[in-house]
Amino acid sequence: MLAHRYAGIPNEFLTFDLCNEIQPEDWEFSYSAEKLGEMVSAIRGADSERVLLYSFSGEPRADWVEVAASLGLSVGCHPYYPKNISTGDKRIPL
Repeated sequence: MLAHRYAGIPNEFLTFDLCNEIQPEDWEFSYSAEKLGEMVSAIRGADSERVLLYSFSGEPRADWVEVAASLGLSVGCHPYYPKNISTGDKRIPL
């Protein structure tokens, strides 16, 4: 409903943060990945150019980050203290 309502508003003014610092437990991983995919498909169906964000805490699960990225989501991270995040073969201190 929100994707339909706000379709066409430029991304510089509106982004949907689909989840804030929540990751599924092992027992619900597949179900959560499926439901996230359905939500992304529904939003893209209403507004194909909308920037979608998934925000992680300072220590995200790599497999869940891969799910989010595979759906074309922008990945955000909220480290509340200095951390190193691996980006391939480089480590970037935050």
